[in-house]
Amino acid sequence: LPAFDLVDPDRAALDAAARQVDRPVLAAALAAYFSELAACSPVQILIRNAQHMDDASRDLLAELLSQVADAPILLLVTAGGPQGDNAPQAAPPGADQPPPAALSFDAELVLSELPDETLDQLVREMLAAPVDPALLSWLRDRARGIPFLAAELISVLRRQGAMTWTAAGWVADAALLPELPPGDVPAAVRALIQTLPDEARAALAAAAVIGPVFWRGVLREIGIEGLDAALGVLVERGLITRNATTRYKGQQEFALTSSLRWRVAYDMSRPQRRRQLHRLIAAWLARQGRADLEETLAMAHHLEMGGQPEEAAILLQRAAQAAMSAGAAVEARRLYIRVHLLSDDAQMQDVAERALRKLAKSRRGRGDAS
Repeated sequence: LPAFDLVDPDRAALDAAARQVDRPVLAAALAAYFSELAACSPVQILIRNAQHMDDASRDLLAELLSQVADAPILLLVTAGGPQGDNAPQAAPPGADQPPPAALSFDAELVLSELPDETLDQLVREMLAAPVDPALLSWLRDRARGIPFLAAELISVLRRQGAMTWTAAGWVADAALLPELPPGDVPAAVRALIQTLPDEARAALAAAAVIGPVFWRGVLREIGIEGLDAALGVLVERGLITRNATTRYKGQQEFALTSSLRWRVAYDMSRPQRRRQLHRLIAAWLARQGRADLEETLAMAHHLEMGGQPEEAAILLQRAAQAAMSAGAAVEARRLYIRVHLLSDDAQMQDVAERALRKLAKSRRGRGDAS
């Protein structure tokens, strides 16, 4: 939220009065849906990576929560740190950013490392059998209380043949145990990826460049050998899943199962190869013929990462104009900042600067203290 039609922004853009009506109507519909579910049994709603939530979605969520306050509904929101690598280092005139609206919760939980005895019990449950003390000690020393890391380490050991099943339970072969630094999650993920066949590893690396969701047709165009078998291996290993629906008609859609594996797999390709893949992906997306905001932002990302910042800035400027038309000031401001940073074209920079000043003046006129 919001989503814009970039072919005809006026068709999708709502005037100010309509926007004031639309959000409560949508919130009421969602509240009725969740309340109906909660009438049968308690409901848990999970929202991941809330640090990326835009203001429109945050406002909708706040309104939804106010309408289901008395229902047996548990909302669990996870949030990580800011993505500093993606944040602009400088901003043009008028680009001051308001702080994100806050959501209030009954409790805030800070996750810490599991105690040794708890991690040992978790490992036994993962393996559904007794575990040799030496193997438990090795896993405990390297997992450092991190459940995800413990699971990755177990997968590495099983794929490398470093742990075997005996009548007494799971035992480790000390000669085959890999040299992995304690507490290093990316190292464990890399070791796990290295156990894949060559074709599956190449498919995973290319899929990571596409994004957390990808399509068979893109990988086929990239030229991954033995693609069908490679995707089958990745599904069987639990590294990807087949989605029941797809964004593009006739294209099988897949999703990576872990954002951390995504980042590690992305770094597997050399920078020059990644740039080439980003350009191929942008061209493939353009041929699919979609023209909504999500598609435009995806193409702009791949063009930028593929070394084509001017082409990316043109798409981002279209998206910014559509956001302005829809009254999404925060989104428009963010997009115009990207345009200003990416483009060396004086005319495009001037358009971005004037738009940012206009947005800043409008915000001050509303009495926004930011």
